Parts: sequence; structure tokens; C-alpha cells
Amino acid sequence: MHFDKYVILENFHYLQQDVQEALAFDLRAFQDHHIIFIILGIWREANRLVQFNGDLLDRVTEIPVEPWSADDFKKVIIKGSSLLNVDFSEIETQLIEDSFDSIGVVQEIAKLCCHAADVYETANETVKLNISHLESALKQKAEDYGVRHIRNFEAFVDITRKTSNQSGKPSLAFPFYFIKLLLSHKFDEIEKGLSRATLLEEIRKIHHRPEDVRSGDLGAFLHNISQHQISKKIQPPFVDYDRGGKILKVIDSSMYFFLKHCDREEILEDIPNPIQEVELD
Repeated sequence: MHFDKYVILENFHYLQQDVQEALAFDLRAFQDHHIIFIILGIWREANRLVQFNGDLLDRVTEIPVEPWSADDFKKVIIKGSSLLNVDFSEIETQLIEDSFDSIGVVQEIAKLCCHAADVYETANETVKLNISHLESALKQKAEDYGVRHIRNFEAFVDITRKTSNQSGKPSLAFPFYFIKLLLSHKFDEIEKGLSRATLLEEIRKIHHRPEDVRSGDLGAFLHNISQHQISKKIQPPFVDYDRGGKILKVIDSSMYFFLKHCDREEILEDIPNPIQEVELD
């Protein structure tokens, strides 16, 4: 039987790692039958499928959809402006800067700017959008994103886990300290990505047992960070670790937007502290 269609696997990053690895091996068998797969996913590592199955080397092609340029965003805004008869010229640059290279965020903020100006369909006369419309849109979107991200933070800290191994040794609580670092570290450094060395240094500064924070334990946490998010039903995952480059990056652009516009200190105060939970027990 001749099969001449493409098989598309969307949201590949939602799958547990062992399933991703199994599929990476299955792909080689499918290729022998000339069946082509298109796999859509979000991660920071280059050639992730090849890392799972070295036999795929030179047999898969990666096609990144990022980065978008400022000119790309402007084209989208211009097209929408002409259809709705609105003028973004006064706020276009700031809108793009506040969207952190995400076309989805650009579209959402642009939509909310129109709503703030009471534009829900093509206007009879050109409506000029201003900074007050943008500020209203940014505030509303931060609140919208906040509900999901705060819930993800609470799930990520894994407060039910009391020990780190079978011997009953107290947990190092890496999930909690990572979220604490995310909500307290300099935003521009988070945006660039945090190296493993930086994470080790900064977590030791805020950890309740800094002398026990070892590079190997942190490495194990980072290598399993995708699986940890999947097990906590955090979908889509908001952070990923590149083992090759040894750097951790936020991969959910709405997270950058939220961290930039929220009160991070206030949110951190409401995150359950697993160390205190252990002490109370």
C-alpha cells in the first residue's frame, strides 16, 4: 500500500520524555517505509530527536519558526490596522517591545488596545490609539496570564514531596528555589537565559542548606525539568533546559510578559514553601 500523505504530530513537547524517546526510535522504522512525519514542538535544544536516537542524524531537518523581526510584527499590525481603520503609530514601537518577540502576544495586546478604544469592528473614521489604551491592554493581559502562571508556579514547587531519596533525607526543594529565583532574579538576565553555573550560584545564596546544594543534584533536577512539568500537568511547559549549551530558558513568551508586568514579590509571598511545610509536620 502506497502512503503519500504527511503525518503531523502537534504539541510534541506535551508528551512524557519516555514517549518522545520511543517515537524517536519509531521514526527510523517509518522512514524505511517512506512515511514522512512533521513534528511540532517547543524546546531550546538543537536536534532533540537526534539526541534521543542518533540514527536520525542527517535524516531529520529542523525548521525554527523564530525569531520574528520587528518588521514582521509591524506588517501584522499594519494589516490589522487597515482592516479595522485604526492607527497604532503612536504606540507601535512600545507594543512590540513589550511583547517579547511573540506574535501571539503582539496580536493579543493589539486586540485589547482596540477594545480599550471601543473598537470591535471596522471604524467609520480612523481611530488613533494612544498610550492610555496600551497601558490598559498591558494591565488586562498581565491579569489574564497571571491566573495560569501562578497556578503553574504552585504546582511546580511540588510541596507534597518531603524527601529527596529512599533514606528519608530532607528534600533540597529545587522546584521551590527555582521558582523563588525566577520571581526575584534580575529580569534582563532571566530573559537572556540562566546558565547552570549561575543557577548553582544563585540557588546557594537563597537556599536553607547551601552547603548541601551540589552541582550533580542540580543537574539531575535540570535534566528532568520537562518531565517534572508534564507530571504536574503544566501544559504547555514554561521552561526548558538545553543540555548541550547548559542553559535554562523560559520558552513561554507569555511568561516573560507576565514577569515583566506583575508584582513578583507579592506573588512569591503566596507561593507555598515546602520547607515550612516539613517543619510544621
